[in-house]
Amino acid sequence: MTSKLKAADTLNSAGEALWLASGRDSDILRRIFNGEDVGTIFLPANAKKKMESKKRWLSTFSRSKGKLVIDDGAVAALRKKGCSLLASGIFAVNGEFERGDVLEIVSGSNTLIAKGLTNFSAAECRLLMGHKSSENHLILRYDADDEVIHRNNMYVVK
Repeated sequence: MTSKLKAADTLNSAGEALWLASGRDSDILRRIFNGEDVGTIFLPANAKKKMESKKRWLSTFSRSKGKLVIDDGAVAALRKKGCSLLASGIFAVNGEFERGDVLEIVSGSNTLIAKGLTNFSAAECRLLMGHKSSENHLILRYDADDEVIHRNNMYVVK
């Protein structure tokens, strides 16, 4: 039952409803769609604010290939201002990953702050961490992105 409640919480936080009903009843879906009072429905607190599909995938189904450890200033920028993650706020890079992989973004105390798609490999992140975005192209010697993870490719944990 615990896993069912976790599933309900996960879907509700994404703005989706979940209906739990007996899988042994071969006619259960017809009964639900006909409005019969069967099973239990879990409604989201704010059904009007559905999470976009990319962020729902990042929050729920994606598998992380590595971690970026960020300072308190970066934590505040992500949580309070909805900013993208810049290299200047990163102080450790854990794991081996490539551009486009999903990463966990954690605080210094290893609290999960966000998950997102990286614009750089692990090796590039190690070179860039702690530096200003304006230096990215000088360090990497190509026209590099300003953001390590753009806010449009990130799910910030509540």
